[in-house]
Amino acid sequence: MGVSIGLQQPVSVAVINVPTGEVLLDRDTKQLLNKPVQQKPKQGKQAKRHTQYGFLLRRRQQQQENDFKRQQAQIKAGDNRFGESNLGEYVDRLLAKAIVEIAINYRVSSIVMPDLTNIREILESEIAARAEAKIPGVKKAQKLYAKKYRQNIHRWSYARLCEAIAFKAARHNIAIEYDKQVAFKTLSVMPAKDLALSVYHSRQQKHS
Repeated sequence: MGVSIGLQQPVSVAVINVPTGEVLLDRDTKQLLNKPVQQKPKQGKQAKRHTQYGFLLRRRQQQQENDFKRQQAQIKAGDNRFGESNLGEYVDRLLAKAIVEIAINYRVSSIVMPDLTNIREILESEIAARAEAKIPGVKKAQKLYAKKYRQNIHRWSYARLCEAIAFKAARHNIAIEYDKQVAFKTLSVMPAKDLALSVYHSRQQKHS
């Protein structure tokens, strides 16, 4: 199984039949958090269906509100330390659980995750390249375009998410491997697939 990180989707996974390269299953963040949340209906009303993905949306809303409060505090020279609630850590645990459950169901030999060394610098370069390609020659517009993605990067703790996955996998004796993620396509299974295949081919070369 390959687990990749992205600019909009925090995490995507792909289960690969490595000898053939066939993708047996792929899931993005929303699909991983598609499990229903049990809620009691209000008196006289039918219960609405909510999924775990709502926790991620609520976390993003909290972060946006904190950003606004921080900006206002800076203008007024006040205290701008607005910490994150434990909702982010809870979402990480939900994602880790969903990913490891898939690994168990497909009896994967290992989970391959990105090597996070210098990951923020790599993502920054990726964003700059995208902005330049989308709006060539217009620096101001490029900066505005890149700002949207840059906020998503700094709001998400990729290391904490990977640690949660590794911790959950270890409890089920599933091996964790790491490799460099070279692509960060927003809506694509390819980065996760490439991670799994890269490790597999490296193994093959060592034993040949």
